[in-house]
Amino acid sequence: MVGQKNSQNVRVLIIESLALMRHIMVKMMREAEGVTLSGAAGFTDEKSAINAIKKQNPDLLLLGVDEMESGEIKLFERLRKVFPKLPVVLITPLSEKGAEIAIFGLRNGAIDFITKPDQRNGLIFASNHFQKRVLPIVKAITRLNLERVAEYNLPKNEKGQQPITSLPNGPERITNYKIGLLSINGCLGAIPSLFNLVSELPANLPVPVVIVQHMPKKYTDELARQLDGVTPLHVREAKNSSLLLPGQVYLAPGGYHSVVRNEGPRRILSLHRGPREHKYRPSIDVFLRSAVNVYNGKVLGVFLSGGGNDGIDGAMEVLNAGGVVMLENNESALLWDMPSKILKLKTGLNQYPAEQISVEIRKNLIPEKEKKITEPLHAKKSQKFTFDIIKTTN
Repeated sequence: MVGQKNSQNVRVLIIESLALMRHIMVKMMREAEGVTLSGAAGFTDEKSAINAIKKQNPDLLLLGVDEMESGEIKLFERLRKVFPKLPVVLITPLSEKGAEIAIFGLRNGAIDFITKPDQRNGLIFASNHFQKRVLPIVKAITRLNLERVAEYNLPKNEKGQQPITSLPNGPERITNYKIGLLSINGCLGAIPSLFNLVSELPANLPVPVVIVQHMPKKYTDELARQLDGVTPLHVREAKNSSLLLPGQVYLAPGGYHSVVRNEGPRRILSLHRGPREHKYRPSIDVFLRSAVNVYNGKVLGVFLSGGGNDGIDGAMEVLNAGGVVMLENNESALLWDMPSKILKLKTGLNQYPAEQISVEIRKNLIPEKEKKITEPLHAKKSQKFTFDIIKTTN
């Protein structure tokens, strides 16, 4: 059956209309260990593509998409119904248009995306780019939770008027809680869970939220824009010297490390282009080290689906400082590599499905003596705060 895990070589099918990109990926797949190239072609029509998938029975489909209104997007939507467990990776332009395509795909069942390198930079650069991005995804295929892939086909981010737990107002709102900052962190497979979690955070959240999601520049701005549409909170891509204010959600921008620092009585996010950590910029570890220091350990770190090692040291920093760590559990996460490594740091760490995490967050923020009340999820957004912005330089 299409999409089942393969105990031997991972069978990869490529549908990419740009001949140069297709040629580079074909060469790379043929040279990679543990990979079988089952086919490669440009997109012609939906029927031909589906027939090719049925015939080749791939473990992974790499699908090039250059436009939102395109036959390739229609094919992707069709695949989510015909082959719901087939892992699909979208190949998108490194542009605002590509960001929209990629995040649409991630919200609707694509396991990941790859940006197309600028052809003007030459074949060697393009080949190196694809090797860094594609091969780790291919190697992770056999560890994916394909049942979760199938579930992503269901609409789950637009939740209408379901009631949620609110938080106390008045002086108690900013003094009587043990957490000063909420940090949400993710990598491969985290986007659907991220949308689910952010959409269920309470409208009067008394602490700032910082999201560190491994994603390139131009894409994080689009991700913030779409997250802003599913929550009564205000979600923005962080800028240099953004004030960390209660009820605001800041997304670490691609291409920069985000760190917390004190500026007089204020706490701000500072951006810099320091060395990558664990191959990532932004890095979860870089952010959490600074957050734990500035907030004196009063950090709640949530770790969603992902692979690699970025985030493990950061989780240890939170735990050692007396903060709280929550993990998306194995049944909920698409890839449980990162959460499983964090689980080994300390016995008894709490694990939850994505749908339950927001409830557990509220339990760490609401003073026990306060009674819980409910309000509509999509309450009218409160007056926006003003951000202090200093333009960053590359």
